[in-house]
Amino acid sequence: MYYLTMIIPAFNVDDCLDNAMNSLINQTIGFENIEVIIVDDCSTDNTRQLIKEYVNKYENCKGIFLDKNNGGAGIPRNVGIKQATADYLMFIDPDDEWEKDACEVYYNKIIETNADLVYSHWTFVAGNKMSKTSHNYLKEEKEYVFNDDENIKNYHKYYRPGMCAGIYNKQFVLDHNLECPNELGEDGYFTLETIFNAKKIVFIEYYGYYNKLRDNDQKTSITNIRDEKKFKSRINAIYLMYNLLKKYHAESNLFVVYDELRVLIYQAYTLMPGISRKKRKIFFNEIYELENELNVKEFDVIHFKILNYFILHKHFNIATFISIILGHIYDNPGLRKTMRKVSFLISTQY
Repeated sequence: MYYLTMIIPAFNVDDCLDNAMNSLINQTIGFENIEVIIVDDCSTDNTRQLIKEYVNKYENCKGIFLDKNNGGAGIPRNVGIKQATADYLMFIDPDDEWEKDACEVYYNKIIETNADLVYSHWTFVAGNKMSKTSHNYLKEEKEYVFNDDENIKNYHKYYRPGMCAGIYNKQFVLDHNLECPNELGEDGYFTLETIFNAKKIVFIEYYGYYNKLRDNDQKTSITNIRDEKKFKSRINAIYLMYNLLKKYHAESNLFVVYDELRVLIYQAYTLMPGISRKKRKIFFNEIYELENELNVKEFDVIHFKILNYFILHKHFNIATFISIILGHIYDNPGLRKTMRKVSFLISTQY
């Protein structure tokens, strides 16, 4: 019986999957104790062949090949959850990596505490630059446990977007029918609903997950594709999270969607060059209406304050002009890499 199941959603990741897998193969808990499920979302590069090679080489590796592309990691993650045979679930994106003792640290803690979820900080990596996350409320704590209804009353103290830097009790996930929506930002929704339903969560002061900014000039992660479909998906995810807050009578604490809003704004300002001025104005108006409904005033990161100023004040012509310039910059691989690193590092300074 495996100690845990590691779920990897994959789409056109033949340039980085090996690094993620090597970080699993070298785990101190023993790779043979980890069930690895790689769910391919109809890749068009060499990803499928690479998965088959791992499946043929390692008995604990399972490849699942979907028959249609879903446009994001949500559905592949849900498929992996349903196929998992271990009692505990962990997740990794194929362009990220684990610290060598990560599985052992998380697994031992969830066994020790019998928690629904054990989670922690993580480290952002942009080229040779690293930025450690911190938590507004828990950064002074080496370990924090909350039980019963405390997660409902004070959930805002514990929420962090991202579902990878942690371990979940699979039965808890299944009992509450926790799933990712088929939209970008699905991990934030999953994490928020997990916190609303959990009876015991343990936060640990640990940096075992490396969230890496993909630097391949020929390939970019799905979350960094700047087209109309991805914009719509991101805005849909924010509304889903807002509805989730209302479901649990917590809509007054909207800061939990701010991270998704910042990504949406950055996405709108770096739209692909082929998108017309008319559509860009429509997109900025949609963000304005969303922020108006959510009563968003400003962000704590300076460049988002500036960019959002033009949206809040309905200066859509100026926002469109800036987006055309930034869109052309982002379309250049070399300039895009620099631009993404700068924005990435600034945005992760909590």
